[in-house]
Amino acid sequence: MNLKRTCVSLATGLLSAALAAGVALAPRVSAQGTARPRGCNQAMADSLAFVEVPGHPFEPILSKDGCSCFVPLISANPRSPNGVAVLRRGDGKVTVVRVIPVEPEPTGMVLTHDGKLLVVADGDQVVFMDTARMVSGRGDPILGYISDGENAGSVYVNCTADDRYLFVSDEHAQAITVIDLGKARGSGFQPDAIVGKIPVGRAPIALTFSPDE
Repeated sequence: MNLKRTCVSLATGLLSAALAAGVALAPRVSAQGTARPRGCNQAMADSLAFVEVPGHPFEPILSKDGCSCFVPLISANPRSPNGVAVLRRGDGKVTVVRVIPVEPEPTGMVLTHDGKLLVVADGDQVVFMDTARMVSGRGDPILGYISDGENAGSVYVNCTADDRYLFVSDEHAQAITVIDLGKARGSGFQPDAIVGKIPVGRAPIALTFSPDE
């Protein structure tokens, strides 16, 4: 995959839609009754913005409230770590708040529908991260890992609408790993939460469910 771009366009796809939506904070109302957007509701200064990030971005994921954006980064040089960047949207700007180190190669991610858990495909493993800790900077945001097997090449993840099952594309292993996400969360992310593997042939990547799942 070509990951040579070193900035994130915040006016493309899902990210731009959510930035335009501004659902995070209630608007401030003036004495005349006119709503004044504030915080992450405030309109951006420009319709197109680029945010420099310390690495090669893969796939931005918005927090449930739309105020934060999580971006997996693959190292751009020996001094920049692999990790997940936390970007904050507020006062008409988007800024990088912190980068949480995640090795060896964070790529595709999914946010559970309750907004509490960010799941990251990461080479031979899947990483589970607490979004509240990621945003606040307090406490260890990495809750645990589940290995997909040696040289699995985990590259994308997706979870069902009820957050019960997690599907992982193992590009090198030519398989989809299925994880009981409820069991994983309840057990501290132990490997016995893996339900099984579905052989699919060469290099599976993106995971998309049909409407009826």
